[in-house]
Amino acid sequence: MNEANSPTRRVPYNIKRFHAAAAFALAAAVKSLASIVTPLNGDFINWAHMASFTDLHLRYLGPYTAPAYILNLPYRLWLLLPVDHPNPGEILNHGVFKPSISAYTYVFAMKLPMIIFDLLTAILIYKALNQITGSEKKSLIGYYLWLFNPYLLVAVEMSGEIDVIPASLVVLSLLLLCRRKMVASGLALASATLIRIYPLILFPLMLIKARRESGRSLAGLSTGFAMGILCTLTPFIYHFKAEIIPILWSLPSYGMGEISWWILEPKLSSNLPETDTSLLAFIYLLLVAAWLKLPRVNASSLMDSMHMALLPYFAFSYWNEEFLLWIVPFTTMDYALNREEAGRLAYSITFTAFFLSMSTYISVRWWLPRQLFLDPTIPILNRIREMAASAVTGIEYIEESITMISRSILAGASAIIMAGILQRNMRPILSGIKG
Repeated sequence: MNEANSPTRRVPYNIKRFHAAAAFALAAAVKSLASIVTPLNGDFINWAHMASFTDLHLRYLGPYTAPAYILNLPYRLWLLLPVDHPNPGEILNHGVFKPSISAYTYVFAMKLPMIIFDLLTAILIYKALNQITGSEKKSLIGYYLWLFNPYLLVAVEMSGEIDVIPASLVVLSLLLLCRRKMVASGLALASATLIRIYPLILFPLMLIKARRESGRSLAGLSTGFAMGILCTLTPFIYHFKAEIIPILWSLPSYGMGEISWWILEPKLSSNLPETDTSLLAFIYLLLVAAWLKLPRVNASSLMDSMHMALLPYFAFSYWNEEFLLWIVPFTTMDYALNREEAGRLAYSITFTAFFLSMSTYISVRWWLPRQLFLDPTIPILNRIREMAASAVTGIEYIEESITMISRSILAGASAIIMAGILQRNMRPILSGIKG
């Protein structure tokens, strides 16, 4: 028997597959349970109420239109369950949760899309890293890091934030582009953009990659993106007719503050010091110009450029808690891809500092004051809520110092990651200059 085909050579791979499947099942169980017992995030309650409708009339809800329609499907499925179906506002509201089978199944149903896309992102990260590197080890590192990142458990399942869905679709778009499925990649990116506008700033970087492939690839990516946007907007254009122009014009000032980083003055919900939008736009334009100068743009450098496009915003400006989900897939893949070459210890320290400082800042500012969104009717969880409230009281006088230090560490870690990206990708240009 050929040694390469012998059963003994296949066992390690099968064991890895078994471990990966077991880890996936464990993560799914933990995430599902955590989602059920954490119903009290105000943003999630707003999402759930907005999506709880049964009529078929076309609804325009500003930048929340696409998320509302996404969550409407699980709401309709919940209505098919053999349980009571009271008005959602009666069982779940701001500061109010009335525990029952109906209430718990409603919460789980409305968080189900977030759980699915969270788990799907782990698979997409594995496939993207495998496509880029061909390394099973690096792919599995990214897979496990995503599945068992405690930040994601709180930010996705416990918070119930919708941003994991566009983040997952962006990774899907990257994977499809690396596989040269340009139209599908454009459709995936368009879908992400319709949920949150931020993928729009990644589109030019993907166009650079597609153009280096061929004119046909560029046309395919552009066509897929345009089709996704136009097919979604067409019913609204037909329904609202001339009113669609002021509707689209009003989007940046109607809860879509992330648009304003690049094209408007900052309209952010904090009086904390922050970098002016024009500086972020300037950094972005420098990035695009630098990537245009690269002699070749491969899959790894494309991922780096997309990561680099988002890092300055989180390093130097103010953001809402859910926005960080946009960058976590890229930071996870960056670590899995480059930790060996950059030095495992140094990169691990940087990666840990990035997530620890980020989680500390968010915890002090949002998660602890909201008692981790836990169900107060369960005694052990109510005890944790009380501990969270005590912690907030205990750090009241040093809260500003904690947030300043944690954000400074986050900015430093982001700067180190950006320096690594530039060093890896600008080496060919610098070598040419020296030559």
